[in-house]
Amino acid sequence: MLVGVLGVAAGVAGCGESVSTSSYTGQSLLVAKRVSAFQKDVTDVEQSKICIDDLSVPLKDSIAASESVTGTHSADTQHAKAHGHLAKEPTERPSAMPNATPAGETFSKAPAKATKICEASIKEQLKNVESLTLNISSIEVHGDQATAKVLSTWSGKEKYATIRLAKENGTWLIAGL
Repeated sequence: MLVGVLGVAAGVAGCGESVSTSSYTGQSLLVAKRVSAFQKDVTDVEQSKICIDDLSVPLKDSIAASESVTGTHSADTQHAKAHGHLAKEPTERPSAMPNATPAGETFSKAPAKATKICEASIKEQLKNVESLTLNISSIEVHGDQATAKVLSTWSGKEKYATIRLAKENGTWLIAGL
C-alpha cells in the first residue's frame, strides 16, 4: 500500500542527494534510475509525477481501493500509519464520504479519478517529508520483478528497507515495500 512506500520516504528524510546509479548496468541500472527518480519526485513534492511516473498500476489500484473504502484519511490516521501504528479502518464505505469513489474504480477503468485519489493521498503523506536520501546497497532482478535494498539515514539512525519494483510495458515502477 502507498503508506508503506511513502513510509520509507517519511521515515528516511535526509539531505536529498541523488541516488548513485553509476555502479549498475543493464536492467539493474534501469531499476536504480527508477529509485533515483522516485527519490527526486518525493523530495520535490511532485505527487503527480509519483502517481503517473513512479508507481505500478497494481499499487495505484490498491491506493484507489483503499481510499474508496476509507475516504480521505484524517491527519491522525495518516500519523498513525506513517509511524507504524495500526489504525483501524472502516470495513464498509460510508455513503456520505465526499472523497470516496465507487467500488471498482481502478486505473484501468477510471484513470483520471484514480489519479486524483492517488495524488491527494500522496500529497497528504508528503507533508512530513522535507527531503529524501536513499543509498542503494543492492539490486536483484528476476525477470519482470526486482528489489532494491536501500539504506537511509534519519536523525542519525540508519535504516534498511526493500523497495519492490515491477516492469510494466518495458518500464520499471515502484510496486511496494
